[in-house]
Amino acid sequence: MTPEEHDQALAMVSHLPHVAAVVLAMTAPEQYFRFCGSGMLDTTRVAAGDPALWRQILTLNRDNVLTALEQYGTNLAALHGALRDNNEDEIKRILTLAKKNRDALGS
Repeated sequence: MTPEEHDQALAMVSHLPHVAAVVLAMTAPEQYFRFCGSGMLDTTRVAAGDPALWRQILTLNRDNVLTALEQYGTNLAALHGALRDNNEDEIKRILTLAKKNRDALGS
């Protein structure tokens, strides 16, 4: 694996999940924190990482992180559109693909 391939891979499987956790943790209003269950806690766990370290990681791999965010945004927009349009078949397709991909990762 070349250094560039490494940076692309890590942007997608390490840096993007961190950014997603950060944004999720920022999005939930504080008055809802008392309702948080294991899903929110598990999903946002990595957002508790050292901000100074993560600022460096994100800025040093900026271009690859931006590409990963664009792909994430496309998928988020697809789910948003399916929900907005009440397209149950598309919602099911997205959820099924996500489950298949997550199951392939193992435990």
